[in-house]
Amino acid sequence: MSLRDTIHNDMTQALKQKQHVVVNVLRFVLSEITNREIELQKQEQGLDDAEVIKILLKEMKRRQESLDLYRDLGRVADFLIEEKELKALEKYVPEKMSGGGHTGVKTQSTAKKKQYSNRV
Repeated sequence: MSLRDTIHNDMTQALKQKQHVVVNVLRFVLSEITNREIELQKQEQGLDDAEVIKILLKEMKRRQESLDLYRDLGRVADFLIEEKELKALEKYVPEKMSGGGHTGVKTQSTAKKKQYSNRV
C-alpha cells in the first residue's frame, strides 16, 4: 500500500471518529498530492512515496512556522490547532527525515510547546 493510500485510509478513519482537525489536514495534503500529480502529469501512476514525503515535509514546515507565529502573537486556539495538524502529519514521515533532514520538527515542536506553556 502506498503512502498516499495510507493517508487516504487514515482520513476515512478520522472522518468516522469525527477528528475534524486531522480530516482537514489530511484532505489538504491529499489535494497537494493530486496537484503535484497533475503538475508532473503522473495522474495514472501516481507519485512515489519519496515525492509524497517531500510534500509532507513542506506542509510540516508550514505548520511549524505557523506555530512560531501564533506563539509569538499569543493566539492559543490557533496554536493548538496547528500543533494537532503537525502531529497528524508527523506519523507519515520517517523519524530520521523529520528529525535530521528537516531541522528537527518534532523536537522543535515539543520545545516550543513547553516554552509556550510557561508563558501562558
